[in-house]
Amino acid sequence: MARMPTTPWPATGLEPAADWQVLVDGLPCPVQRMPVALLTGAETEGAVEVAVRCSGGATEAVIRPQRHGIVVRAEDGWLRFRAPAAAQLEVEIPGQPVLTILLDPPERDLPDRADPRVRWYGAGVHDVGRLELSAGETLYLAAGCVLRGSLRATGADGLTIRGRGIIDGRGLPPHSGALIVLERSCDVRVEGVIAIGTPSWTLVLGACERVAVERFRCIGWVVTSDGIDVVGCRQVRIRDCYLRCNDDCVVVKATGAWCQDVDDVVVESCVLHNDQAGNAMEIGFETRCERISNIVFRDIDVVGAHGEGGVFTIHAGDRALIERVRYEDIRVEHFYDKFIDFRILHSRYSKDVERGRIHDVVLSGIRAIADRYNCLSLCGGHDAQHGIDGVRFEDVQLGGVRMRDADMLNLYAKHASGIVFA
Repeated sequence: MARMPTTPWPATGLEPAADWQVLVDGLPCPVQRMPVALLTGAETEGAVEVAVRCSGGATEAVIRPQRHGIVVRAEDGWLRFRAPAAAQLEVEIPGQPVLTILLDPPERDLPDRADPRVRWYGAGVHDVGRLELSAGETLYLAAGCVLRGSLRATGADGLTIRGRGIIDGRGLPPHSGALIVLERSCDVRVEGVIAIGTPSWTLVLGACERVAVERFRCIGWVVTSDGIDVVGCRQVRIRDCYLRCNDDCVVVKATGAWCQDVDDVVVESCVLHNDQAGNAMEIGFETRCERISNIVFRDIDVVGAHGEGGVFTIHAGDRALIERVRYEDIRVEHFYDKFIDFRILHSRYSKDVERGRIHDVVLSGIRAIADRYNCLSLCGGHDAQHGIDGVRFEDVQLGGVRMRDADMLNLYAKHASGIVFA
């Protein structure tokens, strides 16, 4: 059963796509237009019937992630399909921009608007400039809210950012800085909000501990529009997010003011869409710390890696030892250039004189499309002392074929040992 959010999606502040119609269980959902996509959504309880109609008509569509197995019916000028509960979908219609549909579960346990520790922004457009947040606060963006500006928090232990509203960075100069920066903070939670038009990195976690990011969604289009940057952090959980970025979707690194060790980061049950720049799941390039360890990517749908980056990427550009990295149960619907790119290198982003190492990486239960364009996979150390040791491929399949050796994967290796196919 579908229902609109308590307050509908914004009628002002974003550009409506009047030539599109979307119904969820018969309820109209306003469609908003952005340079790279269309966006709409609703709250739902259980599976729902979705109908889509665009100008010029359509007779077919692909619904991603394809693991849902959604079948589209063309009826009377509408495309109809049944969507599972809490799905985050892309509808691809030939000749049309991608339509992103966010189906959210109903919100529970709303914060108390009268609580002095709660900053509540209701429906409408709010120009906030640079909004500074403090320890113990809850920033709540209600459905229908468009918050124009950027967010900053330093030493904000116990901070929560939540709601169904939109953080809009389109008015900020391109490459002028990240949209949301949370640094040196513990026990932080980000949940449910949508970020669009970021001028650079979208959500930056810098030197934070015990962070939970759940159902955070972003659509960015400038180069450097990373989705989530985990920089010098420990104990981070990123779950159930939708990230469409023209750079890295999720990246783990140590750089800038946050050059400290990274440990215990889990990214799971997310949908990633990487456009022309960057990579889908990245560690690096900046690795200016002693150790980056215990990093897990699990149950991920990569609906597209469309540019010249890669899907599974580790770029050890500085001195860190990168170890105990796990990629588990990941589905890849598109990649254009590199499937796997693990390298130790001196890059344009490097600052350290000393190079690092990569040790103990496992890819298991990977299902990817067939390699149509003879794409490369790389495992490259820097020299004999700064190499890659221990990369294990367990049930890695391209086009339904299990990869059993380097030739099948089109894998090139240098200063790399312990590469095993199982």
